[in-house]
Amino acid sequence: MKSVHLIFLTLCLVAWAGSPASGATSQADPVTDQPAATIAVLPFVMHTTESGSHIQQGVMTMLNTRLSWPDQVKVIPRRDVFDILDGLPEKNRNQVISLVARQTGSRYILDGSITRLAGSFSIDAWSMTCRTSST
Repeated sequence: MKSVHLIFLTLCLVAWAGSPASGATSQADPVTDQPAATIAVLPFVMHTTESGSHIQQGVMTMLNTRLSWPDQVKVIPRRDVFDILDGLPEKNRNQVISLVARQTGSRYILDGSITRLAGSFSIDAWSMTCRTSST
């Protein structure tokens, strides 16, 4: 139940970031032709002894579809994020976040981890505001 609350809180924060009350507008940036808020969802780091790739992919797919908000929030397609990640040698997570933000022009990055312990799952997520050359 805790993980559901955390995901809900994250979704509320992202929705607020794209709302007029937060200072963002629904008009596209004339330079990049992108909506006011763009977000890239990174695959969550798995902490489990078993393969949890199906859970990792499911969470990423769910977040991509739920965060998309026409004319307000554009979610960077999952294949674009994976294309960037596949071309990387092993780097620390901060370098990965910075590179994905820069190459996708994302204003926000959503990252997190999924931990399985004693048959239960814990999902931790955090969003970061990024400065890119287009913002």
